[in-house]
Amino acid sequence: RNGRLVLRHSFVSYNDRATVEVYTSEDIQALGESLPADARRLLLPLTPRSLCLALTGAGPANDPPVSESSPGLPDTKAFGESPTPATQPVKVLLVEDNPINHQVATEMLEKAGYVVDVVESGEEALARVRDEDYDIILSDYHLPDLNGIDMAQQLVQRQLQQGREPTPVVLVTADLTDSTWHKAAAAGIRSLLPKPFSQEALVNAISAVLNPD
Repeated sequence: RNGRLVLRHSFVSYNDRATVEVYTSEDIQALGESLPADARRLLLPLTPRSLCLALTGAGPANDPPVSESSPGLPDTKAFGESPTPATQPVKVLLVEDNPINHQVATEMLEKAGYVVDVVESGEEALARVRDEDYDIILSDYHLPDLNGIDMAQQLVQRQLQQGREPTPVVLVTADLTDSTWHKAAAAGIRSLLPKPFSQEALVNAISAVLNPD
């Protein structure tokens, strides 16, 4: 359910059926560069649109789908077909060290009905989650101490050792390289939200993680 899924499809001549190989985040980490070059990467949770794009070969291989409305940026619709307003109070921990960015993100989240707490570093986030429960963490990638991926990895490991369900993390970043996708998946991050983002894209990302069905 968690992590990153990689689908590899090929067609066999005797009946033209598609063969699909599914790789988990653990597989990706183990395979490294030996992962098939024609594999198409999908971040969980899947949506019908993102799965269809991967299986039909639409869009460039090894890259997330690109939005027609935002050339050059991954399509945020892959993280949720439409924005879903928060129907119940959802507690969000925002990890952002830039005052302007965390003010803008906080306003977007509160306008959508979320309850928001803000910390400015990865270490602060780990300390806060130790004392309080959150439904989801929205973290910037580049932070002054631990980066967002390292913070998520430590959080997941600690909560699993405690027998707790890991708090889902959405990583906010403009660094959408293949390396970032691999590292985020291996750390247990549930979704990537490209910068810059709109309120619709933000709500899409959170809704898709909290309501995968």
